[in-house]
Amino acid sequence: MTIHKSQGSEFDSDLLVMPENDSPMLTRELLYTGITRGKQQVAIMAEPSDIASACARRVERTTGLFDALWRS
Repeated sequence: MTIHKSQGSEFDSDLLVMPENDSPMLTRELLYTGITRGKQQVAIMAEPSDIASACARRVERTTGLFDALWRS
């Protein structure tokens, strides 16, 4: 099951398997969502450098809502 599909679900245990290749989609928010699906335990299958890269990357929202609210 993908992290996106698991949103809103909880499981007793969780295995988070990250891809071998880095991707701009791997963000701290996605990692957080994957980790918090497990109520009691979580295991992460990834290189430490891949986890660090994901933690350093944040989602960049480009909806324009901020500009519409604050510049009108």
